[in-house]
Amino acid sequence: MTVLLISDLHLSSERPELMLAFRRFAEQVAQRAEQQSISLYILGDLCEAWVGSDDNTPFSHQLRNHIKALTQRLPVYLMRGNRDFLFDPAFAEQTGVTLLEDPHPLEVGRNTYLLSHGDSLCIDDRSYMQTRRILRSESWRHDFLALPLSERHRQAALLRGRSELAKSNKPEQIMDVSLVAVHQLMRRYGVRYLVHGHTPTRSARIS
Repeated sequence: MTVLLISDLHLSSERPELMLAFRRFAEQVAQRAEQQSISLYILGDLCEAWVGSDDNTPFSHQLRNHIKALTQRLPVYLMRGNRDFLFDPAFAEQTGVTLLEDPHPLEVGRNTYLLSHGDSLCIDDRSYMQTRRILRSESWRHDFLALPLSERHRQAALLRGRSELAKSNKPEQIMDVSLVAVHQLMRRYGVRYLVHGHTPTRSARIS
């Protein structure tokens, strides 16, 4: 079996070239799946933002159609990231993906790889971790999804803008994963390999 891992595509209506590239990638993978067994794992931030499974914008329709075309040919596993943590069982039903919790152990051959989006490992960025706790809370999710779609899109744009401004004022090293957090997680799961997205550091190994 071939396992494909992708992350952090940050697809959005503002970047149609990215959606086109993703569509072409999906078509190529689907064609390969006719000849060999392939599983696709998406490790978060497939979208720049996701405001709920009732979103009816052209971008959301495109995304669901491309994903559904893939899942009709091969298994697709989706892990939520910090930008698209509102992917829910309704989205899974609409597209055919299997949602994964973060982290997720994956056995390939004789090895076990721990998959994660990676943002939960950025513990040195205390302001981000505080914001993350708020946005992942059940109360915030409930209140946000109760808003009209237009307001959700507006607030998502505001959150993205604030995030970019905050990152521009932070040292790069505190926005990366913490090696302490990485090693603690790997020891907790008893694995030698970790693969994650979110930051430029894509994988880690304990010898």
